[in-house]
Amino acid sequence: MLALLRTFSWQELRHHPWRNAAAVVAVMLGVALAFSVHLINASALGEFSSAVRAVNGQPDLELRSMQGTLDESLFGRVATHPQVVLASPVLELPPTPPAPTASACRCAWWAWMR
Repeated sequence: MLALLRTFSWQELRHHPWRNAAAVVAVMLGVALAFSVHLINASALGEFSSAVRAVNGQPDLELRSMQGTLDESLFGRVATHPQVVLASPVLELPPTPPAPTASACRCAWWAWMR
């Protein structure tokens, strides 16, 4: 294997050093170009996603408690932090079905009888 390398590759390098250097530079430029295209696409996709979230009114960050309710003093500290531009609390409650009334029961029974 070393004999083949000495016979063919080293002779080629000695006789045409600029040609081999140009090939190495071309490969390096191709890799750099592919990497820059990848970075530009990732940046554009991130900006587009950010714009869509802003138009839809979705927040960039949500602060939620693991269990129970979130302490109101924590919200106050976060809202007054210098790096927070806008903070708005959202109240989420579990849905509770309304208590059935007599008229609702009668209507359901009447619809079943038909």
